[in-house]
Amino acid sequence: METGTENSSLRDRFIFNCERRRKIMRSSPLKKRLLALVAACAMAVTFVPLTMAADIPPDFGPVTFEDQQLGRAEPREFGETVQIAANPSKSGINTSDYVVQVTNRSVTPDPYAGVKFNISEFIGTRITVTAKVYMGGGQNASIKANLEQIASGASQYATIATSQNGNGTWYEVTGEFEVPPYIDQAYLYFETSATTNDFYVDDVQVVGAESQTVYADYSGYASLKDLYGDYFLIGTCTPYALLRSEDYEGLISQQYNSLTSENEAKPENLLDINACIAEPEKYNESPAVKFDTIEPTLQYCQKNGVKYRLHALVWHSQTPTALFYENYDTSGNRVSPELMSKRLENYIKQILEWCEENYPGVVYAVDVVNEAASAGQNSEWYRTFGDYSFITKAFEYADKYAPEDMKLFYNDYGMASASKQQNVINLLREAKEAGWVDGIGMQSHLSATDNMDNHVNALKIYADLGYEMQLTELDITVPWSGTEEEKFAQQATAYENLFRNLVEAKKQGYNITSVTIWGVADNFSWKNSQLPILFNADLSKKPAFDALVALGEEAKLDATVSNLQAIVNDMEAMDTTMYTSDSVAALTDAVNAAKALLAEGANPTQAQLDQAIADIEAAQAGLIPNTPEEENPGENPDPGDTPNPDETPGPDEDPNPDASPDPDKAPDQVEEPSKTGDNMPLAALTVFSVCAAVAAGVVFVKKRHLR
Repeated sequence: METGTENSSLRDRFIFNCERRRKIMRSSPLKKRLLALVAACAMAVTFVPLTMAADIPPDFGPVTFEDQQLGRAEPREFGETVQIAANPSKSGINTSDYVVQVTNRSVTPDPYAGVKFNISEFIGTRITVTAKVYMGGGQNASIKANLEQIASGASQYATIATSQNGNGTWYEVTGEFEVPPYIDQAYLYFETSATTNDFYVDDVQVVGAESQTVYADYSGYASLKDLYGDYFLIGTCTPYALLRSEDYEGLISQQYNSLTSENEAKPENLLDINACIAEPEKYNESPAVKFDTIEPTLQYCQKNGVKYRLHALVWHSQTPTALFYENYDTSGNRVSPELMSKRLENYIKQILEWCEENYPGVVYAVDVVNEAASAGQNSEWYRTFGDYSFITKAFEYADKYAPEDMKLFYNDYGMASASKQQNVINLLREAKEAGWVDGIGMQSHLSATDNMDNHVNALKIYADLGYEMQLTELDITVPWSGTEEEKFAQQATAYENLFRNLVEAKKQGYNITSVTIWGVADNFSWKNSQLPILFNADLSKKPAFDALVALGEEAKLDATVSNLQAIVNDMEAMDTTMYTSDSVAALTDAVNAAKALLAEGANPTQAQLDQAIADIEAAQAGLIPNTPEEENPGENPDPGDTPNPDETPGPDEDPNPDASPDPDKAPDQVEEPSKTGDNMPLAALTVFSVCAAVAAGVVFVKKRHLR
């Protein structure tokens, strides 16, 4: 049994106690009473302190390999080989005889082959990691010590330390990291993405200590989703593990109305490749799929009214290589394009139909194809089809099975590059002309030194071609040089410039529907060492967040002014002759008060504008229809029409014209209402409106391929 599983009960108790403690201590009055109680008890008895921290495990290592045993060292499962080898250079800081070698690193297209160590006993602690690393092969590269954090079957990655860039020399790497308590397993691993050459690791050590993190009180933060709600959705990417934490979940729900799973919805987690390998004939044309990694997040979104971006269906990376081989056997032959087309269609069909059947309306956007232009021909998809036709096929199948409100996107990085832009446009042309692709996602992994005007200008070019636009993986790294204050200031300026351009583009009519920040806090960013997110590891806000709040308040004010002006225009165009003069006077007063706020130089506050809208809505709801006598108050009845009390009604006349129709009368004996609609009873109008809405709704529930 794995260490993470063995410690699950302890971790569950630890999580509960920590979250309960935070919840209690955030309540100020209760905190005071508890402290008073503790002080009183201390006067009467000897106080024995209790700890809610995780048990600190013994140190792991330093692990040397002089006994020529791998111990916990194992491959990362990218096809690489991890083995004991002689020290390639017994010099400098490492003169040991034997070390771990990572070789055969080019078996798959992914350059992330490496060596990992299970350190799940350190979950819930602060760890200090040290190791010695050596890059072979004559090509300079840096080697990273990273942490893989697994929760609900899906992984999240963070960098702990990075070695000096070089080769042929032993370097020491060291760093600290808070391992969160709400994950199931933790692996320390070493990798380099710069080359597929061999590298070596030795003297690995992990030392645990009590967690030092005290999370900031963010209850007073302004909400980005509220400030930018008139323009586009504001999202983040998160592993489900963070939704299990009261601290992180609270910040996520406060700030964001769109969620993306960073890894849970990638092909390696949606495809049940082990089932395919076990029963290749059963799954020959329709790969087995599974939803255990994404369902918890979808449940959260459905319960909390949050939208979900599904990322991603077709990608050259994090996709099992066996998918492209006959009998799912990588030692055999590659499948034909015809069979691969069937696998592709059935894979997409199962995913999209399951999402809609189980979580209707939750998934609003899908990255159908991810980074195909970037991968080029270095992709199993390209190698199997022999061309880029898989892109068009993927969108055709997605369009066939997705509901109308599930938008289909192509997603990629470097999308502001002119050459990349033209390449993407060409690759999508056929699918776009067929009406199968809805939008383009610009990942937007940016630096504080990038030109944000250029980035949004590129967005406008795509939008002018009819694409819905989303920024899907936004992060802005700090500059390499300068003080922390200077770096954060530049980052804040970059975020503000980008969002200002986006807001202005939206005002100009460009179809921008969502902006997703790629991470909740710096420590959970894939570029955590470059601090690219809006919040620090303790969830305290950074200057970039404050800059977006200030801009958001300005943007929200502008949007509310425009909204109020439109409401005033509508009210002034309304025919009020059908309502009583007193109720119309109340509406007129509300409209005039709003016009005073909209006058030049008025400078209204957000609260004043919101109140003006509420007042108009209340006055409109309070309009009272005129009675027939009030509609023509100056008209006197014709004396000849005055009924004679002694006159007996004729056989076709109603003796009581004001009474309700007799329910026992035959239909042809009941007087029909006016067919002009002017005097149609309110109930009849309501029924007519409901029927019309239901009829219209039939159109919207049709599948995309039936339109």
